[in-house]
Amino acid sequence: MKLSIHPFMKVLMIAGFLVLSSLFILFFSGAFGEVRPQGRDAVFDLFSWNGKNVLLNGIWEFYWSAFITPGSLPDEGGKLLVSVPSSWTGYTWEGKTLPSRGYGSYRLVLKNADDMKQYGLRITSFATSYRLFVNGKEIASNGNPGIDGQSTVPLFRERTVAFDADKGTAEIVVHVANFYHQLAGFWEPVQFGYYDEIAAATSRNYILDILISGILLYIIVSYFFLYITNRSMPEYIYFVLMNVFLLIRILLSGEQLLCDFIPLFYSNFGLFRKVFSISTMLGIIFFTLMFSHLYRLKNRYLNIPIVSTMSALCVLIAVFPIYEAYVFVMLNNIPTSALLIGMIVVCVRGVIRKTQFSLLYLLGSLFLLLTVLHDMLFSLVLLPSTTYMSQYGLVFYIFCQAFIFALKHQLTYRRNEKLAGELKVTNRELEKKITWKNKANRLLRRMSKKLLSKDNREQKKISKDLHDTIGQYLAVSSMHVKSLDLSLDTGEFREKREIVTELLDDSIASVRNLSFLLYPPYIDEIEFIELTGRLCRVFEGKYRVPVKLDTRIDRLKLPRQTQRILFRSIRELLMNFIKHGTSGNIRISIVLNDHRLDIDVSSDELLARTDEISGKIDRKKSFGLFILRENLALIGARLALDGEKGAFCIKLKLREE
Repeated sequence: MKLSIHPFMKVLMIAGFLVLSSLFILFFSGAFGEVRPQGRDAVFDLFSWNGKNVLLNGIWEFYWSAFITPGSLPDEGGKLLVSVPSSWTGYTWEGKTLPSRGYGSYRLVLKNADDMKQYGLRITSFATSYRLFVNGKEIASNGNPGIDGQSTVPLFRERTVAFDADKGTAEIVVHVANFYHQLAGFWEPVQFGYYDEIAAATSRNYILDILISGILLYIIVSYFFLYITNRSMPEYIYFVLMNVFLLIRILLSGEQLLCDFIPLFYSNFGLFRKVFSISTMLGIIFFTLMFSHLYRLKNRYLNIPIVSTMSALCVLIAVFPIYEAYVFVMLNNIPTSALLIGMIVVCVRGVIRKTQFSLLYLLGSLFLLLTVLHDMLFSLVLLPSTTYMSQYGLVFYIFCQAFIFALKHQLTYRRNEKLAGELKVTNRELEKKITWKNKANRLLRRMSKKLLSKDNREQKKISKDLHDTIGQYLAVSSMHVKSLDLSLDTGEFREKREIVTELLDDSIASVRNLSFLLYPPYIDEIEFIELTGRLCRVFEGKYRVPVKLDTRIDRLKLPRQTQRILFRSIRELLMNFIKHGTSGNIRISIVLNDHRLDIDVSSDELLARTDEISGKIDRKKSFGLFILRENLALIGARLALDGEKGAFCIKLKLREE
């Protein structure tokens, strides 16, 4: 039974899915996470803290072009109170907007801390290198922040660190330097809490990344083997390649599992960022190709512009230095948005047309669109999240895709089972028909043999009667006519006697030829080559048509039944040639090769009628040819046509016995 959903219910389902998906994405990304109470200064009073992990978003002190240390802070005019997370490219210092290249310090003070508790920080990244101090003690660093590009070493690596308060206070100072990225500074949130809770959250994220990576790896291997077994579906290999690059992106983000196996990514910031960006774009390219093949889009308005644009951006990102390449990284949002909008349009059109699984396609595409929009806002530091979400959107879409593939496979399997059952029933019916047909064929063969035997006896009897009665009567009459007294002959009498004598001689010859053609009296006594030669001579004498026997066989003795059927077959073929008005040469070729006897009967004038007679044999429209073929089948021979040598030939093949 097919489930039907009212269009209004579909709209409600889609709207509800959008709301729930948006809330889920914002919650899971940390946008709705606990945030420290906001004040007017860079102080976090832990007295009002509930003990849960919180984001240290809000007001921080910022010092431009200065690496501050506790106890040696600049005067009040040398600092800014800024809201983080944000890039310092949006700050104004002494009436000027700060550039992305430079360095500075961030400062926050934690008050009323418990000296007996161990606190922890989960640091995603600062753009693009930092050192973090608590109460003047360095507890974490990424790269080497310097005052210029030569002394600065960039590095992206998530860190989880522990620290202790001193006399109820913890002063957090972060030195940040950036000379390699368009965005700079405190651009991603820092999570604060008890160290055990922070470490547990890190472990959960680590396990989640491993779980998703394992699932993707399983999907990659499974669909790769599906493509190997069915290469007529290129969407499988596009699906595999898309998952490969998605897996690379996941392993480079979050807990950065791939960096643990390839330490080069830790030491080479440019390589890390380029591989991360290019893998994302390549994944989008193969996703586009998969989507186009999956929906069998006849026009290429979707894949050609997006694939060509993404490919060009990948080349530009690989060629340009990482600072300039960031512009091309941001440009990929344009074709990505176009792709997602095109996907939504195609899916909505499928829902309207009630295409199979189109609603599930649409829900997966909408969730993916929401995660991509989240990442766009997050990368522009417009959303206070803690992680990218597009990879999880792709994972959800892949699960939808895999679920649809599984449903299609199940439907195909059930349809194949139904067809297999119908095929079994048809086979049983066909087997019954074949059994009855075989019985009928055997009965027909037996009847054919009996009929042929009876026909032989009748022909033998008629031939004997012609020879022994009419032939003898004609011979005696001829003798009497020739013995008439010549003295009584007059000119008129002699002329009539010669006419009568000639007619009698022709009648005797015709009777003998007819008797021979019906059933030669010595058919079982002489061998086949001599019998065929006599047949040729009889036809030449009776019908005045040249019949040539071509063979290198001197003598060929065949079984009686075989020789009789072959003789009758050749006779019938010659009669067919005469009946259809053949006046040219008729050739009979007999070849014995490796116990295989080939008899070709050909006439040049019948070459033009090859297709016509061949069709009669194949479609059994000529009863005479059909009977001839059935008679030959009794001795294991077959009737065929061959016009390779410029002549029409009918071949009779059998094994010599």
